[in-house]
Amino acid sequence: MPYKARQNFFDPNSFYVQFILDNGREDNLKYNIKSTELPDINFGMTTINKGGRVVYIQGTTRDEGSITLELLLDEELYVYTDVLELGKEYLSKNFTIDQMQVFIFSNQNQPILRFDFQDIFFSNISAPRLGIDDKDTEQYVTVTVNFKKFEYKRL
Repeated sequence: MPYKARQNFFDPNSFYVQFILDNGREDNLKYNIKSTELPDINFGMTTINKGGRVVYIQGTTRDEGSITLELLLDEELYVYTDVLELGKEYLSKNFTIDQMQVFIFSNQNQPILRFDFQDIFFSNISAPRLGIDDKDTEQYVTVTVNFKKFEYKRL
């Protein structure tokens, strides 16, 4: 099959994360992502006994993992205080947040992929960071989230 050049690319301004809390409550918790690296999918290995011989095969479950997100901050730092409060609320109850979704959009601003992370908790929330990119100031916070289950869906 010959190589075909692709013409549609991701819109760099259209990545966001949404947290879904207990009972599907969203609380308008949608934040723009400056950058992220989606986790690898590692199925692991398992063994089976085949005719008196041990055979290694692909595992049946995905490993737990973590994802790091750089969230863009607003001038009043509401995003930062939201994330801190959300982390504190669930830490005090020893609960995990039901679901976190990361959406990726095409250059026509249409959602094309959704990544679902289940049973998540924050393992690190950085202090607010300031930066300058092409003479534009940006503020962001780095959040590391651990999860139990990870799936993706083409939209």
